[in-house]
This record gives sequence, structure tokens and C-alpha cells, in this order.
Amino acid sequence: MAADSFTVIAIAWLVYRPLLGIGLLVVAGAAAYVIITKLKFARPEIAEG
Repeated sequence: MAADSFTVIAIAWLVYRPLLGIGLLVVAGAAAYVIITKLKFARPEIAEG
């Protein structure tokens, strides 16, 4: 998942350049939110009988 990759990269950047790391964490959080909300609405409804 893309959000996982951004999270790992952001944590590494927090040590080297904190402002960039915080920005990347925000991007990772936004990506995770978008992915989760799209998965919730993408579930197909089961047709009744």
C-alpha cells in the first residue's frame, strides 16, 4: 500500500529533516484516508434473491 511506504519514508526523514518528515506523514495520512474511504464505498451490495 502506498500509505505504508510514505509512512516509512516519513519516519526516516523525521530524523534527517523534521519539516519534510512531518509533511510526508501528512501525505501518508491523507493517502490512507482516501484509500480507506474508497474501499468502504467500493463494496458491492449483495442482490436479493
